[in-house]
Amino acid sequence: MMIKLYSQSDAKYLFDYYSPKVIGKPLTPEPVSNITHLQMIEYADGNYQLVAIGSEVYPGTVKPLSNISTVTKRLGLPSPEEVLESK
Repeated sequence: MMIKLYSQSDAKYLFDYYSPKVIGKPLTPEPVSNITHLQMIEYADGNYQLVAIGSEVYPGTVKPLSNISTVTKRLGLPSPEEVLESK
């Protein structure tokens, strides 16, 4: 799957829309890592990727992350494309 990139304004809109809906929800099934926050990652061309960051599964390990499209699909939320179409 290709990484979907957004303009800064669209990424910020999605960030604000999804934050209250996904924070605290599971990012990974087993072992469970809950979403702690969303992050906008800027690329050299000025576009952004929106990712969900999970809690550490074990102390000192890398925190898992997943792109917002995968998260919304897993949680049964409207896709980023649907959200942006209705803005």
